[in-house]
Amino acid sequence: RAKKKITLKKPFLVTDGIHKFDELQADWNFGRLINNTELELRYLSPVVAKKKRSFDQPQQQTPSDEEQLEYSMIPFEKYFKNCFNHKAKPDFRKIPGSETEHCEQTIPAKSLNPRVSEYSLPTLEPHLGWLQKLEAGKEEFADKAGDFVGFTPDNVNIKDHLTKSAANSRFYVIGPAGSGEVLRQEGRNFVDALVHGKRRWFFMQPEPFMKLRETAKDVLEAVSAFMFMEQQFGELKEDYGLGGKGMEYLECNQEAGDLMFVPGNLIMTSLSLEDSFSYKQHVAASKDEVLRAVNSQIWMPESGQVPAGYQASACHGFDFTKLQQLGGAQLNAMNAQVIQQILRQYYPSTKAQNLLILNVLEECAGVLAAPELNPEKTLCNYVWTDCASQLEKNAKELKLTYPSWLPKKPTVKSKKAKTEL
Repeated sequence: RAKKKITLKKPFLVTDGIHKFDELQADWNFGRLINNTELELRYLSPVVAKKKRSFDQPQQQTPSDEEQLEYSMIPFEKYFKNCFNHKAKPDFRKIPGSETEHCEQTIPAKSLNPRVSEYSLPTLEPHLGWLQKLEAGKEEFADKAGDFVGFTPDNVNIKDHLTKSAANSRFYVIGPAGSGEVLRQEGRNFVDALVHGKRRWFFMQPEPFMKLRETAKDVLEAVSAFMFMEQQFGELKEDYGLGGKGMEYLECNQEAGDLMFVPGNLIMTSLSLEDSFSYKQHVAASKDEVLRAVNSQIWMPESGQVPAGYQASACHGFDFTKLQQLGGAQLNAMNAQVIQQILRQYYPSTKAQNLLILNVLEECAGVLAAPELNPEKTLCNYVWTDCASQLEKNAKELKLTYPSWLPKKPTVKSKKAKTEL
């Protein structure tokens, strides 16, 4: 039987591709989730969720106080009442789609499963598991978070923050039938392992999608996956050329047990056809991708991501000129001033800036502890000393003790031979 070469520029489906599928199905069930009383979910009402949908999502990652107030923090039991008809009487059961379209939740996996980093996907791990090489060093850094109590704002649980960040490439996605969000780009390659339910996926390359937006601007709106599939999809095919030359798309159904790979640059959405639960993992196909992923959390102004692409500037009082030697796009004076104002507005205090500094150090700790990666090919060797020095100065200002275990210079922990990145 001839083997077909797989390209990572297109999505693909691996049927029955989930490792330990039967165990996962038995382990992740309604009872386990609804009995979780520790975790609260960020929930948007249908009206607010509709208002926030957009094809042109702002790149700013720091939500305003007003945006934060739009979310309600609810326990799983209330979420299941709102979205899954838990305890609903027959006459009050929600209709899948129109009354559940807003209900999809993407939850950091570490919040539900502290041992999630032990889980692997052998089907793809040898080829796409490079991003997870960072986890061991980041988790070791997070395990010592108790030494940073008092360094960060009082409303930040630094142990929880660093622990979640250590496994920030892993998520669980849950949603009732009819749920699914607006057409969008993920930004990173990912795999989705469907444990329960069934989903319908839709994909387009960015250029054909922009052509579709222009051609069908009076019809194509930023709506939920349900509204797109049920109301817009047919009309776009029949009247506006969707699927024709220059506006090609891909679609498929994913059954429980199937593993879906999705390139991060694709415009995509998925609609839960049944109540669904999946394990989602960002992946990297090469060491070069890991390099970009690490640098994007340190200093990558061309990303436009605030604060992620500018975190190292906290090691220099948000003075961007001191980071020019790191490379990346050069900001014009006006853009630089605007971004500096945003950073100073949301991270005005020494404690708030320490949070960004610790993010940088944790990211680099992952690289320094990974024998397969060469930290000299990342920005870590250039920023570690300055960031550690600034953290020490800030500790003295706060009358705290700088941890003795935290080196002042970048130190490769493994003595194994490194493979060039």
